Amino acid sequence: MKKALKISAIVLGAALILLLLIPFIFKGKIVQQVQKEINANLNAKVSFEDVGLSLLSHFPDMTLKLKKLQVVGVNEFREDTLADIPALSLTINLMSVIRGSNYEVKQIYLDTPRILLKVLKDGKVNWDIAKSSGKADTVKTASSFKVMLNKIEINGGNLIYDDRETPMYFALSGFTAKLGGDMTADKTNLDIDADAAAVQAGYEGVTYLRQCHTMLKTKLEADLAKWIFTFKDAKLSMNDLKLKADGFFAMPQDGYDMDIKFAAEENTFKSFLSLIPAIYAKDFSSVKAEGTLAFDGFVKGKYTDLSMPSFGINLKIANGMFSYPSLPGNVSDVNITASINNPDGNTDHTVIDIPKMHLKMMKNPLDASFTLKTPVSDPEIKGWLKGMLDFSDVSRIYPLGDKTTLTGLMNADISLEGKLSSIETGRYDQFMADGFATMENINYSSPDLPQLVKVSKARLDFSPAYIALTGLAMQIGKNDLAANGKIENYLPYFLKSTGILKGSLTTTSSYMDINSLVTGGSSSASDSSALTVIEVPGNIDFTLKSTFNKLIYDTYNIQNAAGTVIIRDKSLIFQGLNMQMLGGSIAMDGSYSTFDISKPRVDLSLKIKEVDVKEAFKTFNTIKTFAPVAENLNGKLSTNLKFKGNLKKDMMPEMSSLSGDGLLMSNVLSVDNINTFNIIADLLKIEKLRKPAIEKLNLSFDLVDGKATVKPVDFKLAGYKSNFAGTIALDKALNFALNLEIPRSDFGGKANGVLNGLATVASRKGLNVNLGDMVPVTLLIGGTITDPKVTAGVKQAMAGVVEDLKQQAVAQVQQKKEEVIAKAKVEANKLIDQADAQAAKILDIARQQSDQVIKSAQIAADKIRKQSDSAANRVMAEGKKNGMLAEMASKKAADKIKKEGDLKARQVVQEGQSKADAILNKAKSEADQLKEQARNRAK
Repeated sequence: MKKALKISAIVLGAALILLLLIPFIFKGKIVQQVQKEINANLNAKVSFEDVGLSLLSHFPDMTLKLKKLQVVGVNEFREDTLADIPALSLTINLMSVIRGSNYEVKQIYLDTPRILLKVLKDGKVNWDIAKSSGKADTVKTASSFKVMLNKIEINGGNLIYDDRETPMYFALSGFTAKLGGDMTADKTNLDIDADAAAVQAGYEGVTYLRQCHTMLKTKLEADLAKWIFTFKDAKLSMNDLKLKADGFFAMPQDGYDMDIKFAAEENTFKSFLSLIPAIYAKDFSSVKAEGTLAFDGFVKGKYTDLSMPSFGINLKIANGMFSYPSLPGNVSDVNITASINNPDGNTDHTVIDIPKMHLKMMKNPLDASFTLKTPVSDPEIKGWLKGMLDFSDVSRIYPLGDKTTLTGLMNADISLEGKLSSIETGRYDQFMADGFATMENINYSSPDLPQLVKVSKARLDFSPAYIALTGLAMQIGKNDLAANGKIENYLPYFLKSTGILKGSLTTTSSYMDINSLVTGGSSSASDSSALTVIEVPGNIDFTLKSTFNKLIYDTYNIQNAAGTVIIRDKSLIFQGLNMQMLGGSIAMDGSYSTFDISKPRVDLSLKIKEVDVKEAFKTFNTIKTFAPVAENLNGKLSTNLKFKGNLKKDMMPEMSSLSGDGLLMSNVLSVDNINTFNIIADLLKIEKLRKPAIEKLNLSFDLVDGKATVKPVDFKLAGYKSNFAGTIALDKALNFALNLEIPRSDFGGKANGVLNGLATVASRKGLNVNLGDMVPVTLLIGGTITDPKVTAGVKQAMAGVVEDLKQQAVAQVQQKKEEVIAKAKVEANKLIDQADAQAAKILDIARQQSDQVIKSAQIAADKIRKQSDSAANRVMAEGKKNGMLAEMASKKAADKIKKEGDLKARQVVQEGQSKADAILNKAKSEADQLKEQARNRAK
């Protein structure tokens, strides 16, 4: 017995030791295979900090744990982290590890993963990281890992889907999910149980879901061979709204196929209210609600590059009411009927219909109706809105908070009816747009906006061509603003992707402190975060004319600011901007363009008059960066400056791309503690050159590829007649010559010793230097702005060096100008190519829309002919029943019915063709305009 126990203990101990040793034995081999798989299959930067192996977690299987796994994109996605997973666990069949062949992965566990899925405007996606297998006949190396999954689990994940092409945004946070089932069989059942603490979803800048708690539970019948997934009684809840769904979803090679029906499980109005974030976040459990809800929908058909499924959504709310027990007011009599239907997948056949929307806020009713048909070919709308809102009632209905106040009146009565084509062709009499919206005595304050907002009055008047804003008068704290203007082409802009919003706005203000509008009332709008490129929209053509008696922004204290800013064709155009600041005045014209978003471009002309140099240094960070010596100058400076070039991602100039020219002018500038002048004073032993005055400066310079060349200029330096010329490079390297005429009498004491030394150097070079009453001295200034190097000599001795310097500068300027011209031609051709591509895309979309309109018209015409044929056949059949004469008469009537039907069908086809031609002609006009604008910019 003792011997048996001893043997058992030895066997058990050996097994335990083996259990502990196996992970270490195979760790290196498995890690090597993981790295091999990553390198062989992924075009991305993949890193992980540690690898662990264990037999204890899922015995008898082995568990592989990767810690701090990161997948970062390359090229345009190099700054995006596709996946950041603190812990990833793979459960692997132990026997497959021992065999050393394909490692069978049975389970995957992800702990708090952060996933970013990104689509750029050009359609490129950041998850397309699988390496190409190369040529078609190349045999791809088999993977060392074989998927034999029965479970996938995610705990506390965050997922973001950011689609800039659509544009669509979708985010899950606090996401937990379990997927279980035999994923190795062709046909299997899969259990899905998922929960997201918060879901946010938006489309084209409009957020439709925010902080929505979402749960999904379903059993899938999966055909993994054909990629068909069928589900019954799937349960989906969004906050308190619970839905059930049945159907299937398939993924054939040519796209997706589906037939899904869904409906609300509960018929309460309160469950619908839970989707409104503001209500759900404020004591939702205590909200008293009445009323019924009916909500259902379907999606059926194929989704491919050429087709869409049919779909429908229906909503009906009857006799809805809600109130908070602690408040005296309520929203009542809520009755809404709404639907979105598409019967055949043709997007032009989509109909949005809200025949009825009615509710009461306290005693004030709000009524509306809206219908949209043929949204692609020629949007036809009919809608109206009528009601009055007393904002003081809001606090009686909804708990705004103790420190939030809202009062004032808003009144609206607006009607729209007609086809978009009537507006696009200028037939405004065939489109009805009428009504107004007014605001009076609006007052709003809250902790989020610490300054009281007042809108004394504002009025919008609607017409088919434009919306007119009149009499806007508002205040935010001490800031005031008055405005009048027009918004034109508003319907084409909202109803068509190619629509351009046009308009103009004139604003005036006696006082505007932008800094005070920042939450918290900070005294400065600046922070340490880097600026990013601001993209100017291409579908807006808007002119803003503004006047500010006093304007404060960041550290800028501006008086009498006025000018025009135009938003057009992805550019900001500045016209006649004038302001008084820094003790002088500034005028600016020019443009900022994001036509190529990767290389924003500026083209500016500045006229600065009598600005205080030291104040300018304190105010502008660019001066601190590129002209740090300005800190040690005192006086007034004027400049005329023209320059153009590219901006980097932080909105700072790309110095190598800058070109331009300018003038710097000043009556007198005093110098204090500038290294260059300290060196000159020490070198010549003339103390007055340490802090000299610069008088009657009129300096001209060229800027080519970021290198400034100063043309020879005469001025007074410390009272001495002076001449100055040279260059300053991108790396702030100096290459200047400064000529001074210094009276011999100023060379006393130590200075005379310097002078005699300069004469001796000149004589060694074979020059007979006769020093008279005025001594010509040349100073060659090299080094950098912060570490200058100065060499002194008599002018005759340095003449050759200075002349060489001038010739080199002239040659470099000429060479750079030629390079700039060549580069400009390349950029111009690039702009034209981009415009041509965009124009081609516009025409391609128009052709698709045109073809769809013609197809729809043909289908409608065929339907009319079939109906007329059926009617004619019925007439003939009736005639035959009543004898020969009746049959003859019916034949004549039938022929007439067919003829009228054919005529009506041909009219439908002709109208469709006319609409199609109008779409193509408008697109051609837009494309031609786009190409013309590009060619004008390229000149």
